[in-house]
Amino acid sequence: MKGCVYLKTNVIEDLCIGCALCPSLSPDLYKMNENDKAVALKKDDLSANEAIEANEAADSCPSGAIEVTG
Repeated sequence: MKGCVYLKTNVIEDLCIGCALCPSLSPDLYKMNENDKAVALKKDDLSANEAIEANEAADSCPSGAIEVTG
């Protein structure tokens, strides 16, 4: 897949404190669910730009709930 960096992102719901920082940084990748916890909208095969956004969200997450793996 062109432009794909084969990274994945996930939110560990038990660690999420519901601060909504990740959807404010990357609304195309994260949203808040009905329990005020973040969830990943797109988990697999992130584009290069999405990978940058996911890493920024993970680095900014105060509870360390966002994983970016590859």
